[in-house]
Amino acid sequence: MNISSTNFPKEVILSGADCFFLAMERHYEKFGNAGNVCHLVISIESIITKETLQKKIAEFAIFDWLSKIELNRGTLFGKPKWVYNKDKKCALQINELTVPTTDNLPLEIVNKGIFLKDPCLFRFTIINRENGTTDLVFSWHHILMDAQGAETLLKLMGGEIVEEKIKYFPEKEKKINPLKAFYILHFSKEFIKKTSKLPLVQIVTKRPDYMPESNYSVLELTEEQTKHLDKRALENGAKISKGSFFLACTTKAINDWLITKNNTTGAFWIPIPQNRRPRGSYGPVISNLQAFMFYRIPREKTALLKSCTEFITSQMFDLIRHKRPDDYAIMSNLLRRLPSRFYYWLIKGPAGGSMASFLYSDPGVNVFNSFLGHKVSDITNYPPGTFPPGLMTIFERFNGKQKIVINYTLQIVSKEDLRILENNLLKELLGDS
Repeated sequence: MNISSTNFPKEVILSGADCFFLAMERHYEKFGNAGNVCHLVISIESIITKETLQKKIAEFAIFDWLSKIELNRGTLFGKPKWVYNKDKKCALQINELTVPTTDNLPLEIVNKGIFLKDPCLFRFTIINRENGTTDLVFSWHHILMDAQGAETLLKLMGGEIVEEKIKYFPEKEKKINPLKAFYILHFSKEFIKKTSKLPLVQIVTKRPDYMPESNYSVLELTEEQTKHLDKRALENGAKISKGSFFLACTTKAINDWLITKNNTTGAFWIPIPQNRRPRGSYGPVISNLQAFMFYRIPREKTALLKSCTEFITSQMFDLIRHKRPDDYAIMSNLLRRLPSRFYYWLIKGPAGGSMASFLYSDPGVNVFNSFLGHKVSDITNYPPGTFPPGLMTIFERFNGKQKIVINYTLQIVSKEDLRILENNLLKELLGDS
């Protein structure tokens, strides 16, 4: 039996990560034309019609709740929150496109914004492929939820999981001693300040006179290549987490590319999101449940792949041992009471607006078997492009195959630059094989 919306809360306080993205709205207003929009794409080995999708969405009250919430930024030093308005009118958007089988996410989806002033903060697009398959695209404003929350919703719609297993909303936050909280706030801010000290590597050295546009490139490895990749990760010192090897390969590939452009100064500074949900849980769906781990990699450390991987692994252990992600989560919750203008001033980065040297994410292995009884052949997460820095890599794995999604700014990374970056990255990941 489906859960009724009458059981849903009338208000949901934004998490610390939600408020980070709320403050980032100022960044997207200045530097982006599509806003802070995420896309999750599932490839289905059959045709899914608009009518079928509408009926499935109507079965779950959570979509009605999502279509009727409004952002309340709160009074001065109050916490922003979502407020349910039963009288709000928001027509569900389901668009349809027909594109060639080999195309990735079409630019008309990538560059179509979703903004906080819009009536509805999510939409669906059905992409009909020429080979008789369907790509279902779920697009949403990042403040609503993160990729794991979106994936849970699609699994619910497709019958992969039952609603009773899902937790839609975050639990009430645990209280923390104010003195301890502000102690953590101070030392977390000092830690970030120390790791991000100038000079830092900047891909963008001058702000363009035009509004930047984003696109995505997807590198897909075979099962055999993926097995070889895992072997290389172990050989190069990633004995606990392959993510250290992936980050080392990415940093070295970008550094080698920048050298060809005479960009040779500064250290790499990379904030990496960390999922805060209990492992294996289906929720909370609403809200972003993330903290960040901050890595600083001097350029000389990229000379040898193994030593770079070990250097990153050492930093990872140090960050976990000193509970830096936990402290960052507490800090971001405390900062929610700040006006977004001041919050943005705090987070916009030491290099005058560049949020990082580049962005990186490793969500790990995706498991998604079927949608409405049809086999799911692929799933891809497309996070929003952030300019600057204008470059992001996302490592995802599905059905035993590694995939690397590259988000890049067209005015910064040319077709030739992209080709060099892709070749550099594959060379580091796979070696000479």
